[in-house]
Amino acid sequence: MTLQEFTALPVSRAHIACAVSYAAAAVLFPCAGPLFAAAPLALFLLLCAAAPFLPRFAFYLPIVYRGRRGGASVCLTFDDGPDEAVTPLVLDLLAREGVRASFFLSGERARRHPEIVRMILARGHSIGNHTYHHNPWLMMKPGRVIDREIGRFQDLMAEFGVRPLAFRPPAAITNPKLWRLLIRHGLYCMNFSRRGLDMGNRRIGGLSRRILRKLRAGDVIMLHDCDPGGPVMAGRLMEEFQKILAGIRAAGLSIAPPEEILGREIMDRSLPPLSRDEASADYALRSAAASSLYARHFPRALTGMADGHDKAAIVIATPELALEKDFAALLGRYRANLPPGGKIRCFAPALTPRGLLSAAAAVLKYGIVLRLRTKGAMKRGAEKAGLRDISVITAPGGLFECLQGTAGKGA
Repeated sequence: MTLQEFTALPVSRAHIACAVSYAAAAVLFPCAGPLFAAAPLALFLLLCAAAPFLPRFAFYLPIVYRGRRGGASVCLTFDDGPDEAVTPLVLDLLAREGVRASFFLSGERARRHPEIVRMILARGHSIGNHTYHHNPWLMMKPGRVIDREIGRFQDLMAEFGVRPLAFRPPAAITNPKLWRLLIRHGLYCMNFSRRGLDMGNRRIGGLSRRILRKLRAGDVIMLHDCDPGGPVMAGRLMEEFQKILAGIRAAGLSIAPPEEILGREIMDRSLPPLSRDEASADYALRSAAASSLYARHFPRALTGMADGHDKAAIVIATPELALEKDFAALLGRYRANLPPGGKIRCFAPALTPRGLLSAAAAVLKYGIVLRLRTKGAMKRGAEKAGLRDISVITAPGGLFECLQGTAGKGA
């Protein structure tokens, strides 16, 4: 099964604006004439042209760019590194100040300086995807080129044992194709709410003043850790960074890791790199953490499944079951790792009214087509996988079917 069978086009603000503009034109045409009817269509085209260049305008896709205003913290992110002259200085400064940040790296630079990448990770910072070659005009290129740039960076980071979850497009430019591509790679778009217009460290004079002006709690600050033009300028850049850190604290704000400000992870250290199919579902379930029906019921369902103290038990807590076509083959792969008498516990989206509603919401909001299963289908799959003593119950909320089966003596 190809990835395209799993990936639908989510409904974005652009879709809604398009529908509204066409409806307005249809209403205006008979009563006001073609000139007035063209006005909403022209406005829609203007929005389409401007949206890619506005870092916080989530027109084509959801964009994370700040945290909650109600807190008392901001966070730091650095773009375009690693740079052999500047990034180690930034890391030393952050270590002295006790600050953790996120680095959106250029894959090409990371390939040239793997020791700096390892240094970033060793000091507790996170890494986001900033494409492989960092072409500022990448979003004007065909989708296959963008896909290759994103995927090549993910493959590179897998060599360091991490999987980025956040993506920042070069120059913060987006396009209508980007959301589908990010879903395919298990990423979300993260831009920023404060920047110093430093032109990639070619304009560092007054950088701290521009950053600190109108700084608010929850701001995501974007800086650059690339060479400003030699050791003298690098020293001046560090002075500006030091002023920024001091100014943040003087304003009564603290500097928190981006994960804490945003309430979501920037990268995953704990899991092996996922296939694109797995990453797509992973993106959907992670992104739904604050709003979807799945998020509200998933913890309860999973907690119920994990109750007990069986040492020889596998609890399948990945999104695989929501995507996998061959349910029996998936259970069979897990069963192969069980000793005789070991148990498998798992859940799958339930074919119930609430499950159907949640699956429809997942398509519209996240572009993921989830596979719903009945109790009978799960039992048949478990039997085919060689499990016995099979039981399937509907979890609280009616969204999941929860299965338990035991491996036979021949396992």
